[in-house]
Formats: sequence, structure tokens, C-alpha cells
Amino acid sequence: MADTSQIVSVKGKVLVGPENYWLQDILEHITTVVHVLALGLTLFIVYLCFLEETFSLRTWHVFLYTVGWILLVTEGILYVTKENILAKRATSRWRVHIHWVVIMLGVGLSIGGFVTIYYSKSGNHYVSTHAITGLVSGIFGCLACINGVPALFSTSLRRIVPPNQWSSSII
Repeated sequence: MADTSQIVSVKGKVLVGPENYWLQDILEHITTVVHVLALGLTLFIVYLCFLEETFSLRTWHVFLYTVGWILLVTEGILYVTKENILAKRATSRWRVHIHWVVIMLGVGLSIGGFVTIYYSKSGNHYVSTHAITGLVSGIFGCLACINGVPALFSTSLRRIVPPNQWSSSII
């Protein structure tokens, strides 16, 4: 009998299975391209930051946001996928822990980038589309991290509070 843990079907069609690895192969290549693009873009922007004669607060804003959002958050998201060539041999539990740590570091650096630009500007802070988008993405990033903590410790939380108590108290 075939190993059904790797079989993915959409509308009755088997996409990934013992005989059919073409989709997984394509996804591995796409994931590798995303790794290269994230690293390349980050290195290019960091290079541009170091071209500045003085490392001002605006430069720190760009540097921290670039390393936080473009590199770390992207890598944190990719780390939990099965197609990630960097984490292919890691266990599911290990991938989740690395995902959590890297995402938290990325959001932490982004918060640092937000604080530096906030203190470097005087007057109205949220007048441009860039500023509003950055604020909203920072809020959503923090909310995602807050929601990720109970998800990370869900097995431990089940021992303390059974899932049925949560669902009955919400309804």
C-alpha cells in the first residue's frame, strides 16, 4: 500500500503522491527562488544603507525594517513549509520552533525600525501612505506574534484548559 501521508488531492485528482512528485519539485524550486530573492534584496538594501556617510535614524529605519520584514519574516514563513530545502530534514516540531523564533526576531527588528523613524520625525507621523501602511503592517505583525504564542504552546495549554471549555465559553 502507498504512503498516503504525502498524497494531496484536489477535486479527486492526485497532485503529489508516490508516483507524482512534479508539483513538489516545482514548489521546491519556487521556494528556493524566494530564498535567493529575499537574501539578494536584503543584501542590496543593506549595501545601500552602508553607502550613506552617516548612519542616521532614517538609515536605521530602512536597515531594521529590511532585515526584519524582508529577510527574517520571509524566512520564518518559509521555514514551516515542507518544500523548504533548508528545513527538509528538520522535524515538524523543530520547524515550528525555528519559525516562531525567526518571526519574533523579524517583528522585533521591525518595531525597532518603527521606533527609530518615529523619533527622527517631528510633527505629524502618519500623513503618508507609506507611514500608514507601515503602521498597519506592524500592528498586524504584532497581533500575529501574540496569536502565535498560544499556538506554539497549544499542547501544554490543552492540559491546563481543555479545548471544550474554550469553545463553550465563547459561544
